[in-house]
Amino acid sequence: MAGYCKGQAHLRRLYCAPDSRCEMIATCDKAYVPCLTFTPATHSVAVEPNNLASAPRVTLPFPAIDLAWCPFKSGENAASFITTCRDQPLQLWDVGDAALRASYVSTNDSDYHVHAHAVCWFDDASHPHWIAGGYGGFEDATQVRVFDVLAEGSQPAWTYTAPRTHRLVSTLKDCAWPGTTSLLAIGYYNASTVHMVDCRNRCPAAELHGLKQGVHTLRVSAEDPLCVYAGGTQGDSRIACWDLRKPRAPLFTLERVVHTNQVFEFDLLPSTSSSEPRRLVTSSGSGGVVMYSWKAGDAPDAGSGAAFGLSVGPTSGLAVLDAETVVVTTGSRAYSYDSRNLPKVQARHWPSKADETLGEGGSAADAPAFPQYKRPRSPIADCPDSDDEGEGEISAGSARKMGEVASAEAVNVSVIALK
Repeated sequence: MAGYCKGQAHLRRLYCAPDSRCEMIATCDKAYVPCLTFTPATHSVAVEPNNLASAPRVTLPFPAIDLAWCPFKSGENAASFITTCRDQPLQLWDVGDAALRASYVSTNDSDYHVHAHAVCWFDDASHPHWIAGGYGGFEDATQVRVFDVLAEGSQPAWTYTAPRTHRLVSTLKDCAWPGTTSLLAIGYYNASTVHMVDCRNRCPAAELHGLKQGVHTLRVSAEDPLCVYAGGTQGDSRIACWDLRKPRAPLFTLERVVHTNQVFEFDLLPSTSSSEPRRLVTSSGSGGVVMYSWKAGDAPDAGSGAAFGLSVGPTSGLAVLDAETVVVTTGSRAYSYDSRNLPKVQARHWPSKADETLGEGGSAADAPAFPQYKRPRSPIADCPDSDDEGEGEISAGSARKMGEVASAEAVNVSVIALK
């Protein structure tokens, strides 16, 4: 695994294209959306360089919070995705030319513009034109606003407000009650319950209880359409599975190591038939990924997972390529402190205005010397890396900067084989 350099982009969450698992987009700590490509021949994944002529990048004023592919993307047809970004509305971007196609604006109860913290593009065949944004908070009682992708503007198709709460939405996932209606699963940063919303009547359908902290990730299973999976945050690192017909307690929980507030993603591996064992793979703070396997209709043991790829270090983002291969983002940094070790602030005497002017003795000679700040010279005249040899030569400083820009692509991504 390549080392991390200062100024280099750091990938966070991965999103595979619906028509090709080898094509991915990601969130990172830079103000753009990187595209990644998996090469089966070399079993490697790499970030595509920014090419303004052939493959430009989507640029944002701040790093993207969440992304969502167009579910009916097919090659270059309908090749677009939605972004959520600080101080920005929901924005629809074209993959080919990185052009903005539409914006969906929201305002809170104080009539200020607000940005979404999560986004979901409905995969249901009956509502492929719905885009759900997760909001909430102290000044916004509306948790979810659903827009029609064909109706750009500030008028949502419908909204959902959870009763007696001002929770902040962290994740959204669409699912369906078999043969009846579409459902929307909602997770919150500061609540342990998962809300299931009936998209037909715009009302609560169920509340899934069992976690202790917030919810970071939601997943549904194609083989078990009545099951919903949710991953907890730091303080409750479990993954819980519910049957929608029994929402009061989870069917089972799975363990993983979570040391930080990063989003530790998980996903279900595809199965060729409903009788095959169910398999779930999750990122882990202890390194690599952990895979759980259990028979259909049974419940796995919480600590029965098998670890793979421990050498890549702690992982957070995860994307499933096929039944035997996953791509993960690596790296972790913890910020902790102990209040007992913090330096104690000594009480000090704040001098009066006269003391500050004349000093403690009252004479002008004892007055404190204030620092003198010199105005910097022009960057052109004071440039340490200016070209003194001529216009055709490149200085060492300029070459160093060009090298830093060229090597700024993210490298914290690895491919793990589940064998």
